[in-house]
Amino acid sequence: MCDFSLHHVKSRPAKVGDKLTTRNFNTGTRGFAAPEDSTTAVCILPGTELAFSAEVIYASRVYGWKTRT
Repeated sequence: MCDFSLHHVKSRPAKVGDKLTTRNFNTGTRGFAAPEDSTTAVCILPGTELAFSAEVIYASRVYGWKTRT
């Protein structure tokens, strides 16, 4: 299921084994996309387990785009 703000973006459901990155789709939110097709949002179903290859970094605009893990 994709966030409602991605309804106007081409999308597909996630598949087992997908390697995904976060992407700004210029809809006011970020979403997941496959590296080989960064224009298609990949929708994650509720209950899906995710594994990350590195620590997750969060970029906050509140204090001038500071990042934290």
